[in-house]
Amino acid sequence: LLLSQAGEFSLIVFGKAGSHGIVSPEQLSIVAGIVILSLILTPSLFAFSKYADELGKLIPSAPWVKKTSFQQQEEELLSASGEHVIIAGYGPVGRQASAVLAEQGMCFTVVELNSTTVKREKANGLNIVYGDIANESLLSAVKAESARAILLTFPDAKKAIETAQVARAMNPEIEIVARASSTEERARLEATEIDDAVVDEELSAKAMVEFAQQLTRRAK
Repeated sequence: LLLSQAGEFSLIVFGKAGSHGIVSPEQLSIVAGIVILSLILTPSLFAFSKYADELGKLIPSAPWVKKTSFQQQEEELLSASGEHVIIAGYGPVGRQASAVLAEQGMCFTVVELNSTTVKREKANGLNIVYGDIANESLLSAVKAESARAILLTFPDAKKAIETAQVARAMNPEIEIVARASSTEERARLEATEIDDAVVDEELSAKAMVEFAQQLTRRAK
């Protein structure tokens, strides 16, 4: 819809064309009217655009039109049922979280922005989809409204807060866990819709203490 606007530059182009006799005065008048009308309507089209996505979902596609990869992912996920966990990110933390959930027999879906990772892990049988976890449509596709928890395994506080706000609006009961780089950041995260934040530096400190204890025992 927004591409329908004709720019002011087109008036200059057609004005030059009219002065050289390429278009008639009548044609120039029609073109000028169309350009001015499109400039007037564009702000209204922009305001309407946020509703266009939801409206488009109500209109079925023609049978010969291929589904997008996101539509295919959404249809695959609609078959899932029962309590499940959403894991955002499939880096080292996301992989560990998914391994633990798999061992416990928990149903989970991974959301990852790296398309290469998604393609590889999907081929390995992992329930993984491509997309931005903060996107409301994607959260709806992975059934955030009925999920037990969402694990935000990426080290991005701003994105975590944004995602938590969207997820909480969809599911007031969902448990949201994020990563924090420091105790100060944990306090900031837990002051939002995030229930708990795991502090990276505390985990590193714990690992260092355990290693130091092992060295002490060896020395004895």
